Amino acid sequence: MDIFYLMHHDNKIAAFTVDNGSILSFKINGDWQGLLPYGVSGLRSFINWLEDRAIPTGRYSNLGNSFPRLQFLLNNNSLSLSDSYWTCPVGIVPSWNKVNLYGNSFVSTKILDNFSEVKTIPYKTNLIPSSSLKGDLAKKWITDHNGNRILVKGSYLQNALQSVSEVLATEMYSVCDINFVKYNFIWISCNDEKKLGCGCKNFTSLDSEFIPAIDIVNAGKKANSDSWYGYFIKKCNEQLLDVQHFMDVMLCIDFLIANNDRHLNNFGILRDPVSLQWKSMAPVFDSGNSLFYKYTTNSFLPKGKELLKMPVNSFYRTASEQLKCVSDRGCIELCSLPSLSTLEGIIRTDTSLTGFDIEERIRILEELRQLFEDFQNGAKIWSYPYQKGFARNMKTF
Repeated sequence: MDIFYLMHHDNKIAAFTVDNGSILSFKINGDWQGLLPYGVSGLRSFINWLEDRAIPTGRYSNLGNSFPRLQFLLNNNSLSLSDSYWTCPVGIVPSWNKVNLYGNSFVSTKILDNFSEVKTIPYKTNLIPSSSLKGDLAKKWITDHNGNRILVKGSYLQNALQSVSEVLATEMYSVCDINFVKYNFIWISCNDEKKLGCGCKNFTSLDSEFIPAIDIVNAGKKANSDSWYGYFIKKCNEQLLDVQHFMDVMLCIDFLIANNDRHLNNFGILRDPVSLQWKSMAPVFDSGNSLFYKYTTNSFLPKGKELLKMPVNSFYRTASEQLKCVSDRGCIELCSLPSLSTLEGIIRTDTSLTGFDIEERIRILEELRQLFEDFQNGAKIWSYPYQKGFARNMKTF
């Protein structure tokens, strides 16, 4: 059995024991209780937090490692390029200055998620920040020639529509007045060939850490009369953070690009890791599950009002119902958005798409704008009638 500290910067905020990849106990240091991760109050919530911090099971199971997923995270000090939390064995306690991933070198791989090609010594230097990378897509951290931490992402299927969606979302947000992560196309080495992916600069730093919305809402107790959306807004208001306009714009752009995956891990706030003061909403990121990316080649996409019933993994069940959260229907100007020809140029970067695939996606982008214009003019578009069975060519989300 091994004993570890849970650290925040150089503060030992708790100790926990691990045996055969399982956490058996968790003891909080009362002097630093206020530094606990949001939502962590005891053993069960800490286990959930740490397991959620580790690389997802689906990606890890394909890597061929012989030790448990949680041990892989602990071997790399549970470090992340999202916040200032980390872990270390009780007998090996380096300083935050020596281990943090913002100012120290780390291991990157040639191929996404191919950890077998690198050898590291647990709890030492040459750590792998990808051990704490969330999400189902293969990805990795690299450092560019200017020292910037760059996240590189692939795509789920043979096409590169998830990378296309990130770059297309960047183009859409460029005319809006909220902060967003800028994605660029990157060609990725994969089994002796190049595949289209995307990359972006890290949006956290030594002076700014990310708290996902899921941790914020789980830290309190929502009243039955509150929606999850309203509860998140309420918790931000308690910290003197007005986030309504930001959320309005983000949800509207999600609708306009057919993003079906704005769940509570895909947005959040930035906090000062020293004063613990909430600074702002984190810039918009992770818009890749858009443009009906899971449809098979040469599939017809939903038409007209049936687009409104697109299922989403978010506050409501469908794309149109999601707009019920928007308080300011005029938060973006349709006339200022990038032209459809500009967006078509981005989509055409994915050479795996057929001409029909491209035409269908330009069509839905145009129709979504028309539906959104109805919404801005006061229509309750979630009440529009629609055709049943529109998912005839769609794989399961």
